[in-house]
Amino acid sequence: MKELFYEVIKEASNGAVFLDGEEWPIGFNTIIYDNNNIKYQVMNENNLSTLVIRDEKEFLSYLDIYLNKELSVNRKSVSFVGDRDRNRLKLLISYLFVNASMIDFSDPVSYLKRRIQFLDNGSFLSFMSIPLKGMLSSKMDADIYLEVNNVLDDVRMETPYKMNFSIVKKNKDGNSYFHLPSVSYGICEKYGEKYCYIYSILNSSKESKDEEEELFRKKISRMLYKMNQGNIDADVKDVSVSSVLSLSLFLALLKMKDIHHVKGILYLPVRYLSRDIMASSNTKRRDELLERNDQIQRNVTDKFFRTFRRVSTQIDGVNFIDNMAYDNGYIDVYLDHSFSTPNVFLDEVIDTISHYKLR
Repeated sequence: MKELFYEVIKEASNGAVFLDGEEWPIGFNTIIYDNNNIKYQVMNENNLSTLVIRDEKEFLSYLDIYLNKELSVNRKSVSFVGDRDRNRLKLLISYLFVNASMIDFSDPVSYLKRRIQFLDNGSFLSFMSIPLKGMLSSKMDADIYLEVNNVLDDVRMETPYKMNFSIVKKNKDGNSYFHLPSVSYGICEKYGEKYCYIYSILNSSKESKDEEEELFRKKISRMLYKMNQGNIDADVKDVSVSSVLSLSLFLALLKMKDIHHVKGILYLPVRYLSRDIMASSNTKRRDELLERNDQIQRNVTDKFFRTFRRVSTQIDGVNFIDNMAYDNGYIDVYLDHSFSTPNVFLDEVIDTISHYKLR
């Protein structure tokens, strides 16, 4: 395991990890200390982050636990032609750091402990179907449900778990679906309390061309704009209402599980650099693609941050602890024991979730 880890960090210092004979644009530096003296280092000025290991024995011990846990969970992965076992382990080590924040690079043992707990998470059922009453049901003149799918995600994704939300109309000849954005998350425990880390709120790619379902989606889309009613700060009013609803639902579920500490991760340096490495390899469009990468990161970070801001301003009980945490690459939020909102539509949906009996 140690030999494979050293192979990864050596290749990563050059911005190219080799998996099954192919280059993967993964780049970061590494410094390993022994009693405050540098034992080993691989540095490249083009990399944005540096893995700092103070206790190599401890680090490798937790890395071994983490890798064995990943193998036992057996998440979806890439199909390799060559040495499958070796390539799978190398992929797991590489993506451990692809999904690390700047703070994680400076404290990798804590990061590994957290990733192990993410994999052990069993807070939620794999599937929930919650009847939605009030405005949604009456306007549709049908039985409307919120379906919640808690799924194990690909090993390359930021977190092991992703929660999918869908508003569903029960039809005689089949169901109609409105898919809300998914929330990628991980849950761990520290200081005797549970913490939830949220990495992304992403739109679903599922979309049926069925005429009845398309009509249903249009009706739900119009209803979701009712979340814009009321006194909402101008700087967050243009945030996607479907993302606001997904985050609100997810936070309501966390609160029901007595999880009150939430961290939103804004920036993963290796993922950002990977796009830069790919752009730099295109000699004809290099400058254009580098600028596009910056724009993508600004949009992603801004959208994610403002979705949290919108939810915190619209729901009493979702509190930013320190907005200055934005500079450190994360959002820090605390959930009170009760939620309230003057927005009738949002209040109805959250109230329904809050009274659902989680088994």
